[in-house]
Amino acid sequence: MLEINLSSFANLSIGLLAIAVGALFWALQPPSNIREVPSANMLKFYWYVLTKKSRTDIHQDIFAPAFAKSKYKAIRFLLFARWIVIFSDASVAKKMFLDTTTFKKFDVTKYMKGTLNAQLLGDSLVFKNGQEWRSHRQVVNPAFHRSWPTDVFGNVAKEMIGVLTQMPKGPVKVDGVLHRATLDALGRIAFEYDFGALRDEKNESYELYKKVLAVLQSPIRIVFPMFEKLPYPHKAQNFRNVSQFNKSIDDVVERKLRQGIERKEAGSQLTMEEKANSDLLTLMVEAKVNKGGEATEKEFHDNIVLFYLAGHETTANALAFIMMELARAPEIQQLAREEAIKILGDEPKDIMPTFEQAKSLKYIDQIIKESQRKNPIVNIIVRDLSKPVEVNGLVLEPGVFPGLYVYGIHHNEQYYDEPDSFNPKRFDDESEDNRKRVPFSWIPFGGGSRQCLGMNFSIIEQRVFLSMILRKFTLELPKDSPYKNAIPSTTINIVAPRDLAINFIPRY
Repeated sequence: MLEINLSSFANLSIGLLAIAVGALFWALQPPSNIREVPSANMLKFYWYVLTKKSRTDIHQDIFAPAFAKSKYKAIRFLLFARWIVIFSDASVAKKMFLDTTTFKKFDVTKYMKGTLNAQLLGDSLVFKNGQEWRSHRQVVNPAFHRSWPTDVFGNVAKEMIGVLTQMPKGPVKVDGVLHRATLDALGRIAFEYDFGALRDEKNESYELYKKVLAVLQSPIRIVFPMFEKLPYPHKAQNFRNVSQFNKSIDDVVERKLRQGIERKEAGSQLTMEEKANSDLLTLMVEAKVNKGGEATEKEFHDNIVLFYLAGHETTANALAFIMMELARAPEIQQLAREEAIKILGDEPKDIMPTFEQAKSLKYIDQIIKESQRKNPIVNIIVRDLSKPVEVNGLVLEPGVFPGLYVYGIHHNEQYYDEPDSFNPKRFDDESEDNRKRVPFSWIPFGGGSRQCLGMNFSIIEQRVFLSMILRKFTLELPKDSPYKNAIPSTTINIVAPRDLAINFIPRY
């Protein structure tokens, strides 16, 4: 998961580095043009992260008070020794997402050179701009603009239901099961590889992946990327794990490229049926081989790694938040179950929705969207500047990074009545809330031409999983669950519920 048990050495290091950040606030004064922007208390923020306070605590105690003082609907803070100004304003979101020439994608790897994170994230599509991005997109687009093979998701959901059914009676920690399930699904969809994580959580491939993921999601590496330059326990082993993981991806990419070249030399192409059932990497290779895409073998590798690291984790966490919300709201859960039964029937067996059936799950789709509003997986979206720009009366110069506070926009009373309540009907096409929604006030996947490529993939996967789980189980929170009155969560990087346990009560 996102929160890992740091060694005592790492805990000491983060404490010392937090003190160093305090010195930076004195040494690195903000540019004069942003000094009027209120600053978030980042020492308090780092302390909250270290002591595992929730995202709600950070919002209420640190970010919201700073925003309340701001006439620009913005606050500033220091990260990677650079000033970031984040806005809680849908009109700024519109400006950032539509003007991709001025507001470029932020390439975080530039600030992590020589680190394990840079080795993992590489040179993928998400960090590209201009012609480089368009060249990448030419190869990647065909793989994502398709009808997703829902039977892959359905088969994994069946396996997950089997695992849940066989577990001892009582609360289940959902994070582990969901992460294993979404990893298995993404492996099969991304490059026709079965991690087998649901069948055996101790298998070698899954164990290696967990070790690599823990490195990427370590709070100390996110806040202080240069931590990697310091000596620390298991450093050499971490680098070996990342190298082994990268090699396993390279082997698959090489094999898929060879198959694509052999098909072209033989004068054959994938049929429409084969394309509909092909994995992402095969379709990307097909675009390169037959349409002259410019992606290199390394870029294939980097994009696949990114799809993995971002794709399965975000979907697993989104599903966990939804299950938490449904367990807290039995009446909403029952309405969702009734929709699943109406479309899939109520036979006492696991039934997989077709693609068309999954698309017709309108109320479940509203639940997904409302949970992503209330519990966005990404807190902040950051951009880079190609030239000076005025935003809300504030002139920002290159070197200062503008960003969007997604959680703040989603919980802004200007855009949503009672924003802290869970109300899926906000996203009913016929509702007044939906008709009057301010553009770019719902941005869990970003927006504009750089919107997350995996959005439809994730939503279809969630529809399949939820419809099948709700037919099989009733979801309840344990009597002593902290989630009855709060939402304990991780705080940085990809946000997740922390230690969420749910009772899965079989219906058949």
